[in-house]
Amino acid sequence: MAEAKELVTEYQAVYGRAPDKSVLSEFFWVFGERGPLQVPAFESQMRNMRNYEASMERYLHTKPLFNGYSAFLDYCFSDKEEQNDA
Repeated sequence: MAEAKELVTEYQAVYGRAPDKSVLSEFFWVFGERGPLQVPAFESQMRNMRNYEASMERYLHTKPLFNGYSAFLDYCFSDKEEQNDA
């Protein structure tokens, strides 16, 4: 999770905005809504594993750690905001 959070915060620092979901294709399991994959980068990531059917079955039967991408971004920026307030 630390790697995903670092990617988001560094992206924000460089580009001045939060990354699009597709930038986090390696981490979409933690925030992705279960169902058909809507983001091509997520589909590509699943196919890269060479066990698409098994991975998709597992994905569909697990619960994400966050209730959507916005909740994930809130988590990523929460410590940064607390540090800025200190």
